[in-house]
Amino acid sequence: MAVHASAPPSAATTAFVEDCLHVRLLDGYGSTEGGIVALGGRVLRLPVTDHKLADVPELGRFGTDSPHPRGELLI
Repeated sequence: MAVHASAPPSAATTAFVEDCLHVRLLDGYGSTEGGIVALGGRVLRLPVTDHKLADVPELGRFGTDSPHPRGELLI
């Protein structure tokens, strides 16, 4: 397994890295202050003790968006 912590790579780049290194490439999401809080699209239970998705109406992003909820992740 390998983790990247930048903007998500393209599908072609992900496939290339996985093929060359024979690993699964996961998206890491976090900050300097909080560390990795999500890995592979899933919120980690530790170190995160609570989380929620907040609506951001000025950007048109809502937790009720379908098929995928959108908003600001609060941890």
